[in-house]
Amino acid sequence: MSLVLYSGGHFADNAALNRACLDATRKSLPRVTYIPSSSDYGIEDFRDFVAAFEEIRPCTFAYFPIDTPFTGEMRSRALASDVIFLSGGNTFYFLRNLRKLGLIRELRHAHAEGKVIAGLSAGAILLTPNIGTASFPSFDCDENFVGLRNFAALGLAPFEFFPHYSQSERYRRALAGASRRTKNPIYAAPDGSGLVVSNGEFRVVGAAHVFHKGHMLSIAKASRRAPRPTEGSVDIELSLT
Repeated sequence: MSLVLYSGGHFADNAALNRACLDATRKSLPRVTYIPSSSDYGIEDFRDFVAAFEEIRPCTFAYFPIDTPFTGEMRSRALASDVIFLSGGNTFYFLRNLRKLGLIRELRHAHAEGKVIAGLSAGAILLTPNIGTASFPSFDCDENFVGLRNFAALGLAPFEFFPHYSQSERYRRALAGASRRTKNPIYAAPDGSGLVVSNGEFRVVGAAHVFHKGHMLSIAKASRRAPRPTEGSVDIELSLT
């Protein structure tokens, strides 16, 4: 059972994470479904997604927009894929539609069956217990224009995720403050970086920062093992600030 969480950036700039998605399937011709957060701009992003993944190996692709009418056959084919990829976009809008269509339960079931579930930005946030990180900081957050009140998400990863992290004092303060209000550690990553979670093992691709109880742990080297969210100590070289 594998999860791949992308912070953001162009698909071509995330080659290591793309490869992690495909390698986790252990198939030479994996089936990949792309679920856009919105059909308004999803097809353009899908073309870039296909091109980046085909640079690694041949795949069969399905495009599954959920905010337009679709057939039961499309739904079944999408959920039977080896990789199910949730795109970026407005996290609140995306979660509302997934929940309205009963896809939260089905995505959890797909993950339990061994499918690779991946997400970029909003899609990555949706893999965690809740989408609280989409609501802060005030200077860089999604607009909750659908009036969503229940922030519970897929809950496949035992941590929260903050994409598009910028190493600046105002981001650090915002995430340190938020980490005091949640029991879960918050993993923050800049674009081009992310996390791979497979059978309980955590691997950072690129760089990441872990905010927990007001402190920040920085993981600066590519493909280092990240601290487990449930552990009380860290067994790799990190900077604590």
